Amino acid sequence: MQFRLLLAGVLIASCAAPSGATPTTADTPAVSTVEATGFLFRPAELTVSPGSNVSFVNNDHIHHTVTSGTVGDQDDLFDLNLPEKGAAGEVTFDTPGRFEYFCAIHSHMRGVVEVKAP
Repeated sequence: MQFRLLLAGVLIASCAAPSGATPTTADTPAVSTVEATGFLFRPAELTVSPGSNVSFVNNDHIHHTVTSGTVGDQDDLFDLNLPEKGAAGEVTFDTPGRFEYFCAIHSHMRGVVEVKAP
């Protein structure tokens, strides 16, 4: 599985692009947004195409995380720290599959990104 993790516009981890690949406007991936609002992830389930970016935005006035895996079984694919209202991070989902995540601080906050080929 390939993931590129961006936090507040700064590249944290990246998978290498194919040799000779040059990003262009046409290569810009789709971006979807999940909001942490009212101690819930909204939408709780999101379906995207491979290569899509998902932006996670904290709209609460309290610290949240977006941690991949399930409560008690974190899988370390991504872990965003959203310490305050307005904090945001982005994950690129390259591989088809079902990717669960949760807030490590508020374990009832859970969500899923389903990546399906068109």
